[in-house]
Amino acid sequence: LHYEQYRDEMRADARFGVTLPDSVIRARLVAEADTLGLPDAARHIVIRRGGVPPTITISANYQELVTLPILGVKVLHFKPSAEEAL
Repeated sequence: LHYEQYRDEMRADARFGVTLPDSVIRARLVAEADTLGLPDAARHIVIRRGGVPPTITISANYQELVTLPILGVKVLHFKPSAEEAL
């Protein structure tokens, strides 16, 4: 669930990529990661602008340990991202 919420925030920020500078996007996503209690690695956000046609791509890469009944502890890898035309 937290992955989906984090990715939704990335999508919203990507939609406003024309008007928001990278520093504001990064600050908003770091605040969202803190609110959701995501691991520190989720705060390492990559923002890329460019290409033809111009686009903005926002992504992160993190993993979480989850304890599942019967299966025990598992490492889940998450790679939320969003891309929008500028």
